Amino acid sequence: MADGLLLGFLTYLSIVFSFRHFPEGLQNFLLRHFILADILSIGITFLGLSAISHSLTAVIGAVVAGLLVNITQFGMKKFRPELFKKKLKDNSKKQSLGLYFISLITRKRRDVSTTGT
Repeated sequence: MADGLLLGFLTYLSIVFSFRHFPEGLQNFLLRHFILADILSIGITFLGLSAISHSLTAVIGAVVAGLLVNITQFGMKKFRPELFKKKLKDNSKKQSLGLYFISLITRKRRDVSTTGT
């Protein structure tokens, strides 16, 4: 049991330090989707620990790492709520480009209509 607790805690530390190297989009996705982050952390931990320890030790380690990841996510949500707000897409370039093309089309029509008479 103590081996599972120790392996789970060490795996949790490894997950936390590795998380900082993930791309920002993946970090935001995992922070907003708790259940997927839990499933991934428990599954990867169990697969990694089952290769080096007995099955019961691997299960205990995976559960401990999963619990610690979940506690960390709740702490992040409480103390860093700005990470959980949805960012709105900036469509200003798309809109200005669209308006530019509309102005080109209407300008051409005006030029054609004035030269035809």
